[in-house]
Amino acid sequence: MAPESNMNGTAEPPPQTASAPSTPESATAVTFEHAVPESGPPGAFVHELYSWGWQTLPRHFDKAAAEGSFVHVVAATERPRYPPEHPSAGKPMGTQWLVFRFRSEGLFTATHAHVAVIGRSQATAAWNRGRGFVFGHQVLLPDDPNACPVGPAGSAHAQPETWWTASTAATQAQRNHVWGPPLCSTPSILDFRDYQVALHVADGGWVAFWIVDVETNEQISVGWQDTINAESELVDGLTGYALALVNGASRSQPWRFIIHDIRAGWF
Repeated sequence: MAPESNMNGTAEPPPQTASAPSTPESATAVTFEHAVPESGPPGAFVHELYSWGWQTLPRHFDKAAAEGSFVHVVAATERPRYPPEHPSAGKPMGTQWLVFRFRSEGLFTATHAHVAVIGRSQATAAWNRGRGFVFGHQVLLPDDPNACPVGPAGSAHAQPETWWTASTAATQAQRNHVWGPPLCSTPSILDFRDYQVALHVADGGWVAFWIVDVETNEQISVGWQDTINAESELVDGLTGYALALVNGASRSQPWRFIIHDIRAGWF
């Protein structure tokens, strides 16, 4: 139906029947996929599940040749305030939480990828701000003091990471820091297993995450204070989150990385 015209002949939008939500709908499931069909070229996709169905997008551009970048970004979440009976009544809630389940179907075997889980985030396909962790293959050279243990094919480890932007009057550059031992896990995250994840990112740079093997209940649990992020105060004010995968290039072997039951909030 076309917009109605007023007496001056200019178009006016139809009256609103319902108010828009305060923030856009967030996906409840995301799959990063490298597909190798029986005929035709390989394809790489990001599938996102919303209340109205699935959306499929091509994977994101690379910062380096053959990197293989996949990104799902939620720009902002509603940050409630503490209720009147709380000691911090009226102030914005101080801890963001994010939970989801995941399953790697060949990613760790077929690629050298790692996955980033970023809270208090502002992110694009090219750079990030925020705090969280990465899991997958080693992101540092073996002789780096922050390098983590490397396991057999099909296995992965987890370690904390923080992201910020270094700015001058003329340039902006992506910066990050990863923590190694004793904060990195053993390479006990495996292909074709189901895991439950929780991430908490609190004011003041406090961060914690948990990764639980759904079958065995074995748990990775890490907590720390991020005093390295050069944009710490800015990051404390962010409310988004991001799920990203890099180094996922694979020309011959198919793989899927499935994330579902995604929920986020504040306390």
